[in-house]
Amino acid sequence: MVASGSPLPTFLEALCRLVEDNAANCHCSVYLIDEKDEVFQSYAAPSLPSSYSDAIMGLPARPDVGPCGMASRLKTQVIVADVDTDPRWQASTFRPLALAHGLRSCWSKPISSPSGDVLGTFAIYQREAATPTPLQQELIGRVTHLASIAIERAQREKAGAELAHVSRMTTLSALTASIAHEVNPASRGHHHQRRYVPSDAGCRASKHCRRTRDRAAHDSRRHSRLRRDGAVARSVQQEGVHARTARSERSDARGHCAVSERTSETPCDPPCRAR
Repeated sequence: MVASGSPLPTFLEALCRLVEDNAANCHCSVYLIDEKDEVFQSYAAPSLPSSYSDAIMGLPARPDVGPCGMASRLKTQVIVADVDTDPRWQASTFRPLALAHGLRSCWSKPISSPSGDVLGTFAIYQREAATPTPLQQELIGRVTHLASIAIERAQREKAGAELAHVSRMTTLSALTASIAHEVNPASRGHHHQRRYVPSDAGCRASKHCRRTRDRAAHDSRRHSRLRRDGAVARSVQQEGVHARTARSERSDARGHCAVSERTSETPCDPPCRAR
C-alpha cells in the first residue's frame, strides 16, 4: 500500500487492523504529532471509541499526559501492564479516561524517522492487565517501521505540493507585475522605485524560493538595462542623422556658390561665402 500511494489515514488504519487480526483481544492506534507545536494532531484507531481518541487530540506530547506522550518524549517504548495500579498515572488524566473506556493495559512505541525525529506513536490497548508477547512485540516493530515510511512519504508529498504552489504564485506575481509595468507608460519613468521583487511569504527559507526570487530580481534588472541601452542607442542614432543632414546642407550651399561665381560676374552674397 505504501508503494501504491494510498492516502496516509487509510494506510495507517490498515496497519492497525493487521495487528488486531493477528493479536486477538486488542485495540490499536496511531497518533501523529505536530512537529511545530508538539501536540497530538490526528489519529488512526479503527476499533477504539472515538470519545477516547478525540480526548487525546490537541494534548501536548509530554510524559505526564500518558504512555504515548511519555514514549514520544523519551523516544522509547513504554509498557503499562495495569493502568489502574501503575503509579506513573495516578495523578494523570490518562488513568480515568482509559478506565472509563474499559482499557486496562497500554503499550506505546514511538514512530521515528531515520534521523531520529519522532513522527508519532503506535499503541496497543487491552481490556485486561497484560504485557506484550513476543509475537506482539514483533508486530509492533514491523508496524512502526512501515508507519515511519508512510508518514515521511506523505510529509514529502505535502511539502512538494506546497512548494509548487508557492513557486506558481511567485511566477504569476512576477508576470503580472511585468505586464502592468509594460501596459502603464507612466510607471516606466519610475522603474527604479517600482522594481518588483517576489515576497518571501510562504517560502520558509526554501532554497528553491530564494532562487526563484533572485532570478526574478535579475530579470528585472536586465530588462531595465535593455530599456536604458535602447534609449541611448536611439539618441545616438538621431544625433547621427542630424549631423549627416547638416553636412549635406553645407555641401549643397558650397556647390551653389561655386556655380554662381562661374556663371556671373556678380560676386556671391556674403552670407553665401560665409557658408
